[in-house]
Amino acid sequence: MSTRKPGRQGLSDDQIRRAINELHDNEQQVTPTKVRELLGTGSFTTIIRVIADWQREMVSSPGVEIPDPPKCVASLFAQLWNQAWEAAHSTFDDERRRLAEDHTAFAKQRQEMLSEIERLESGTAELSGRYQESEARLSRLHRELVDRDRAMANLKGQFESLKGELMMANQERQHAANQLTSWIERASRAEAKILEQDHSSDRDASAPSHETS
Repeated sequence: MSTRKPGRQGLSDDQIRRAINELHDNEQQVTPTKVRELLGTGSFTTIIRVIADWQREMVSSPGVEIPDPPKCVASLFAQLWNQAWEAAHSTFDDERRRLAEDHTAFAKQRQEMLSEIERLESGTAELSGRYQESEARLSRLHRELVDRDRAMANLKGQFESLKGELMMANQERQHAANQLTSWIERASRAEAKILEQDHSSDRDASAPSHETS
């Protein structure tokens, strides 16, 4: 009984084997892509491993045993039967050796392919992690930019408010300066009038003393 070895999407070896057997029963070529299309999901690493196990079992399955000769055949024909069977069996030795060599080459290629797939999957996971980190960093920078824009808008509002207050203060200063100038002019006129009155009083006071003498 096959043990459950979940792949990336949680598939077991039994589920993958059922898909392999379905393709084989329908006389379709068993490939990782077709198995995955039939399942709709699954890791290529797990699918390739199960296909390799299935192919290895197919190659290593026991051959057909040599049947006994019919009872009605004489011993001579029984000997000829065994010799013919051994001859026929030997003709497939080269084929079996070729299959064994092909199986060894396939196992080597499968291991290389599995290593490459693992490397690519690892690289994809690393790129995905880097993408998520970059996305998080971009989001953080965007929030900082929004906060800076808000702070800039706040400072701009404070600047405009201070500018308005400065203009009002300047107007008030100008108004006070105008009032001060007006008061100075009025004080100067009043002082001149007082001095004129003083001089007039002095002239009036000195006039009788000149006539008496």
